[in-house]
Amino acid sequence: MDAEIRLSPVVSHYADPLEILAGNDEINQLTDSNPLSNRRPTRLHYCCDYFINLFVFDEVFSYLFCDEIFQSFYSISDYINNVVSNYKQYFLDLSREDIRKSAFDSICSNISPSQIIGLKLGKTKFNLFDQYLLGRNGEQSFTNLRSLWLDRTISYSESLSRWMQSKINLDNLHSFHFTCLHDHLFAQVRNSSFENLSYLIGNSSRKFRQLSNGIPKHLKTLHMFFDSIDDLNDLIGSNAHQFYSLGVGFQCQIDNLHQFCSLVKNHQWTLLIQFNLNLQGINNIHFETIKYLLSSMFRLKYLTLLFSKQELIHQSDVLNGFQWELFISETLIYLKKFFLKIPLTEQSNDEINFYFNTFQSSWWINEKKWFIEYFIVENAFMTVPYFAPKIIDNSVVDSFFMMKRSELSYSNIREMKLYFDKLNPIYLSTDQYYGRFCNVNRLSFNGQLTGNPLINIRHLINVEKIVYFQISSTITHCDLLAEFIQDMTNLSSLHIQCVHALHIFDSILSPLVSVRRLDLFGYQTRTRSLLVKRVRFLFPALIHLTIEYHSRRLFRYVLNELVHLEEIHFHLKDHDHVPNHHWIEQYTRLINHSFQSEVFNVNHKERIFVLWINREKINNQSIDHKCLIQ
Repeated sequence: MDAEIRLSPVVSHYADPLEILAGNDEINQLTDSNPLSNRRPTRLHYCCDYFINLFVFDEVFSYLFCDEIFQSFYSISDYINNVVSNYKQYFLDLSREDIRKSAFDSICSNISPSQIIGLKLGKTKFNLFDQYLLGRNGEQSFTNLRSLWLDRTISYSESLSRWMQSKINLDNLHSFHFTCLHDHLFAQVRNSSFENLSYLIGNSSRKFRQLSNGIPKHLKTLHMFFDSIDDLNDLIGSNAHQFYSLGVGFQCQIDNLHQFCSLVKNHQWTLLIQFNLNLQGINNIHFETIKYLLSSMFRLKYLTLLFSKQELIHQSDVLNGFQWELFISETLIYLKKFFLKIPLTEQSNDEINFYFNTFQSSWWINEKKWFIEYFIVENAFMTVPYFAPKIIDNSVVDSFFMMKRSELSYSNIREMKLYFDKLNPIYLSTDQYYGRFCNVNRLSFNGQLTGNPLINIRHLINVEKIVYFQISSTITHCDLLAEFIQDMTNLSSLHIQCVHALHIFDSILSPLVSVRRLDLFGYQTRTRSLLVKRVRFLFPALIHLTIEYHSRRLFRYVLNELVHLEEIHFHLKDHDHVPNHHWIEQYTRLINHSFQSEVFNVNHKERIFVLWINREKINNQSIDHKCLIQ
C-alpha cells in the first residue's frame, strides 16, 4: 500500500506552510536516511521472554526512541538489561517534555554517545541535552551519529556551539534537519562539507550555506526554504539526477520564478517521485507556467502545490479542474496523490461555484478520488481532507458546515473547542450532524455551561476516543459532567479550571485508572484538603499533577500520598516561598529518590515550581511521612 505524504505536527488550525516541505514515508524508506522522522512515539508495557533472539530486539528497538526502550524494557531481567545497555543504534529525542526522569537517568548512566546514531535537540524545562553532556558523557564524542535534528525551540548556547564543533563530525551525517531560528549558532559552526549527506530538510538555505563549505553531492531528499535563487541553483543543480524527493519553498518575483523554471527544465528528473512547491509573494502565475515547470517530472507519484495568500493567481486557468485533468492524464500518468491549495481574490458565489464544479468530474471524484473544496475562512480552494483543519472551534464552525463536501473533512478533525457563550445551538442538533466528528480525541469546554448540552455533544463525537479533556467553566450540573468524564474510558489527560472541582469529583463514582495527567486551577481554597484526598482516590495511576501551592504541609501530603507522581507543577503566588532541595529530601519520601526541582517564570507573568522525580528507589531505606492536611 502506498504511504501517505506526511505532515509534521500541526501548530495551528492548519498545516504550517513550511512543514509542507516534509517528506514521504515511501521516499524515506527508499533513501534510508531519515530514521528520526520515521519513528512514531510508542509505549510497550509487556515483558519479554529470556530466549528472544537479539535480531527480534533490534527490530522492535528500531521503532522506538531511546527513552521508550528504557521505560519499556529496562529492569525486566539482567539478560534484557544487558541487551538494552549494549544496543548500538539508539535514537535519542531530547526535545520532548514527556520524557520520564527514570528513563532519562538510565540513559545518562548506561548509554554512551557512541551508541547514538540519531539525535534530536530542542528546548526543555531542565535542559536535558546539557544534562546528558555534563554527566559522564561530557568528554566523549558522538562518533557514530548519522542523523541530527535541531528543533525550532532550541536556542543558542556556548555549550551547544562547542559540542557541534568538537563532539560531532557533520561530514559523517546522512540526515540533517533544522528549523531552529538562531543565526548565531550557524555562524559559529563552519567549514563542514556534509560529504555523506543524503537527506536535508531546513527552513533557510542561507543558514545551511553558513555551515557548509561546499555543496553536498549525494542528496536524495531535499526540502528547503530558499533565501535566494543562487542557493536554489547550487543545491538542486548538483543533485537533480538523483533526487527521489524535492521540496522547494521561496519568496519569489516573476524573474526568479522564470529562472527556477529554466533550472528545472535543464535537468533530468529520472528518479524524482515526489515534488512539493510552496511559492510566496509572486504577483501572478499562469497555468502554462505550472505545466512548463512540471512537464519534465513525468515520473511523479506525489505532488503538492501551495500558494500563499499574497499571490494574485490567474484564476481562470489555474482553478480550472478540466485543465488539470487533461494535463495530468497526458503528462503525469504515474501521479497517485495530488494536494493543491490556492487562495482566491474576491470572487462572487457564482464564480466560486463555477470553479468548484470543474473539479467534480468522474475523473476527479471516482477515478482519482481527489476532492477539492472551497473553505471560506481562508478564502481558498484546497484538497480535503489533506489541507482541512484538524481543530474546530466557534470561529470556523459556521464555514465548516457550509462546505460543499463537509463530510470529507469531518474525520480529519482531532480537536474540538467549544465556547458555550458564543456557540450557535443549531450545531448541537442531534439530527443533521449525528456522529460526524467521530475521530475527535481532544475536547475543550469554555464559558458558562448551562442547561444540558452534553447529551447533544455525545451525538457529535465518540466519547470513548477522548484522551484529553479540558474544561474552564462555571457549571450547574456537576453530576452530568461527572458522568460525561467517567464515560471517557481512554482519558489520559484531564484539565479542570472550575470553582466546583470538588463537587465534580464527588460525583464520579469509581477511580479513573486511565488518567495519567491532572491539572487543577480555580478551585475553592477552603476545599483543597478534601480535593487532594479525593484526587488520591480517583486517580491511582496519576504521574503528572498541576495544582496551586498553599503550604509545606499540603506539599508533603501530595508528595507522600500520591506515590506514583513523576512530575508535579505547583502554581505560585507572589509571596510563596518553596522548600529547598534539602528540606524536600528530609521531610518527604523523596529521600529515597533522585529528583530535580526548579522555579520557572512563565511569560514573565506567573511562577511555577516544578519537581521531576525518578520513581525508582536509590536505596532500601524506609521512612514514614504520614501527614495531615490543614
